[in-house]
Amino acid sequence: MQIAVPVPRAVFHVESRLGRLVVEAGVAGGGAGGAENLAKTLALALEPVYRRAAGAGDRADGFDAVYRRLFSEWGYEGLIEEVVGEHPQVVAAVDEIWLGCAERQGSAGADLGGPALRQLGICLPAALFLEPEALRLFLRRELLHVEDTLDPGFGYRPGPLRAGRPGAMENLARDRLRLLWGISVDGRLARRFPVYEKLRAERLAQARGMYRSLPDALPERLVAALWLGPRPRFEELRLQVCDHERLFEAYLPEARPEAGAFLPGSPCALCSFPVARVVVEWGGEAERRLALRISEDFPTWRPELGACERCVEGYAVREGTWL
Repeated sequence: MQIAVPVPRAVFHVESRLGRLVVEAGVAGGGAGGAENLAKTLALALEPVYRRAAGAGDRADGFDAVYRRLFSEWGYEGLIEEVVGEHPQVVAAVDEIWLGCAERQGSAGADLGGPALRQLGICLPAALFLEPEALRLFLRRELLHVEDTLDPGFGYRPGPLRAGRPGAMENLARDRLRLLWGISVDGRLARRFPVYEKLRAERLAQARGMYRSLPDALPERLVAALWLGPRPRFEELRLQVCDHERLFEAYLPEARPEAGAFLPGSPCALCSFPVARVVVEWGGEAERRLALRISEDFPTWRPELGACERCVEGYAVREGTWL
């Protein structure tokens, strides 16, 4: 069952559970009207429902109507409409906007769906409505991502970033894409709303953590370019998160490693999992036998490509040379 409220050029829906949780959170938090006054307003609004409802179904409908009305009267509806209205491309592109309740950590977000992608779904934790500025930032970030996906010039393409590679590598690429795209989004928001300039330090810390095995100058150069520069195309970002050579070429070309050189965080040539280092020395007799055995299983592999320590250990166990 849904609570429906109107917004310009789109039918706006609020999931009944979210409407109830937001209103109840508003009562608990006090809000502008004070906890006692809000609690009294809610109790007075619900009392007639208890008195006149004939059955459980009628009573649930009555409760939903009360929560929907208070969701609007207490300003939650207006806050959402305000931020959505800042993104006319989104409003013009969708027929319906659905607000749902984010039930778990990490499930909050916004995405297009429905027939012909004409529905915008936004999942939010109820507690976020008690922090209006945090809610505005969250919505602005999500809606700017949606605007990018709607713009043919951005060239968004859904689907795997690293088709045919292990899931761990796909997840890593998606984490990196989320970061790089997010830096670009925050930089554009900061140019429109200077208060968000403070987010730059947060993004730099995230970039350093994501690329901690690469030169220190790379995260700083990366954040500066994405924060201040024009919006990159989706395909550029995809290549950068999947290939460290393209990352260096885009942001730190003077430190670009030689062609074929292994970069920490790159995939092992055998198992394809990202690793910090690989074995590249095959000078001893035992090592040469391992390299020969690897070549039998991977005909296109060359010793100079290296192999991660786990893969080498696996072959050493098979050869009886690992203790």
